[in-house]
Amino acid sequence: MFLLTLVTINFCMVYEIPQVHSATRFVMIVAFVCMCSMLLAQNTKSIIGDVNVFVGTSGDHGQLSPGASYPFSMMDICAQTYPNGHTGYEYKAKTVLGFTHNRFEGVGCEGSGGNILITPFDQNHTELIKQKEWASPGNYNINFTNGIGVRITVENKSGIEQYHFLGTANSFMIDLSHTLANGFVAEEHSTSESSISGWIESGTTCGAGIYRVYYYISFDQSVAISDSTNHLVRVSAPKADITVRIAFSSKSVDYAKADISKKSFEQTQTAATQDWNQLLKIKVIGDLKEEHLFYSLLYRVLQSTF
Repeated sequence: MFLLTLVTINFCMVYEIPQVHSATRFVMIVAFVCMCSMLLAQNTKSIIGDVNVFVGTSGDHGQLSPGASYPFSMMDICAQTYPNGHTGYEYKAKTVLGFTHNRFEGVGCEGSGGNILITPFDQNHTELIKQKEWASPGNYNINFTNGIGVRITVENKSGIEQYHFLGTANSFMIDLSHTLANGFVAEEHSTSESSISGWIESGTTCGAGIYRVYYYISFDQSVAISDSTNHLVRVSAPKADITVRIAFSSKSVDYAKADISKKSFEQTQTAATQDWNQLLKIKVIGDLKEEHLFYSLLYRVLQSTF
């Protein structure tokens, strides 16, 4: 087994506060990974514990997010904050508008993605409890001052979102026209008593073109869906604990539906953890702070290349 010793990664960054310039860092990491591709070694520990997904999530110092994602996947679910950054998320923000389901990490031109905004609360009561915001590769958890809690995990092109309400107003507002900077183009959708499906077209990064994403959203219970003509869908559920499953496809709604996870939330978490650990298996020995930074940036390379 090869041993890779890393002792002088001089990235000039304070680890505790998210600060990193993405373009330079990504180039350095890609070059480093390519150079050392033959030095992969199986690491028996859980490497994702060394990944800080909040690095580069504040200001214009990385244009990254802590969202739940999967290696090389279309799905990347995270809080949409106000104010927001290039990925819809700002580390220092306390107001959350809801949760969006795709974003391009580390890009310029004010970002791209931000489709399907799910808002599970009254927008006058959306302040998060920062101490209870937690994320790791494949997972994102958040709690709010109004008592609502959200757990999210992602595997492949499918995500599972668990919402805990207080039992008084168990409803969502889903904005199918929401995007980040590059603009909504068009959408079509259909509904049933427990699902919403369709497609959305939006502008790409830097306005270079238009992309279309097909989706399928299912609920774990029969819900009341109130459709509208302005791309907004209100969903009301009878239970205080609601599980939402969502999948994406670049081909069709049928493909997206087929990709909906049949696993439990915990099984999906376990699978995502195992797969991230498998890809982050370069063994590094060096200064602990630099070791954590190495894994955090390697995670971004694997997350962003698809």
